[in-house]
Amino acid sequence: LQRVLQNLLKEGVSIRDLPLILEAMGEHGGRTKSASLLTEFARKSLARAITAQQMSQDGNLYVITLEPGLEHTLINAVNQTGDTIQLAIGPEVAGPLRQQVSEAWQAVMEKGTERVALLCDARVRPGLKELLSRSIHQLPVVAYDEFAPGVNIEPIETVTLPNTAEAVDNLMQMQTV
Repeated sequence: LQRVLQNLLKEGVSIRDLPLILEAMGEHGGRTKSASLLTEFARKSLARAITAQQMSQDGNLYVITLEPGLEHTLINAVNQTGDTIQLAIGPEVAGPLRQQVSEAWQAVMEKGTERVALLCDARVRPGLKELLSRSIHQLPVVAYDEFAPGVNIEPIETVTLPNTAEAVDNLMQMQTV
């Protein structure tokens, strides 16, 4: 419980709704003891709180998205070992990805948007947050199912990387040899 609460607080997610967090942990705790996975389940349960936290004053959720091909490539690169969920990508992908996300975030900030999150697939979210935590720690990384249904999501920037699939495929082949 302590690790899950620490993980949520580290990412700026309110833990005020402790009964909801405990319910998520009770529901999924029999299947996994991984604090990382239990944190992800708790985040899904806290969708309303995460939505309220990210909602702009005009009632919209402004997001930076990943180009679908890039997101699919990152899904294929997810690697879970023990309690850690990482993206198995080399520096030839990680560096440009950090740079592109940073540039997209800067562009959004220059437009005067008060709140923005990077929106991605739930399988990618923990690894992507970890990858970006050192360089862009202020940018929330949120999975699609962590926003409450019925809210207006406004994509305002899209992150793309040319040749990402090829670079990750090469890395995966090197790891299997």
